[in-house]
Amino acid sequence: MVAGRFGHEQCVIDLAEGARAPVAADDALLAGFAAQPKFKGRFRLAGFRLTDEPYGIGLPKGSPLRAEVRKALEAMIADGSWKKAVEKNLPLLRTATPPVPE
Repeated sequence: MVAGRFGHEQCVIDLAEGARAPVAADDALLAGFAAQPKFKGRFRLAGFRLTDEPYGIGLPKGSPLRAEVRKALEAMIADGSWKKAVEKNLPLLRTATPPVPE
């Protein structure tokens, strides 16, 4: 991050304006910034794998929504809408694998 700046968005703005400091964050966050119209085509992910962090959906223990969320994710994967959403909203992550519901 650029000295004196806080938050990923400000760091990405600084980078777009010529700052020479890199911005490190997870791929989904950076790909989301890169897909914004004001940054489109200006950035690419460097491919450095610092960690392998899984993502999840947090629900209270015993939540009755668990089955509905799982069913919705499975349906999105099966009908291709998960892949379409990634391609539309996070085009730099086109190779992202869909979640594996537990």
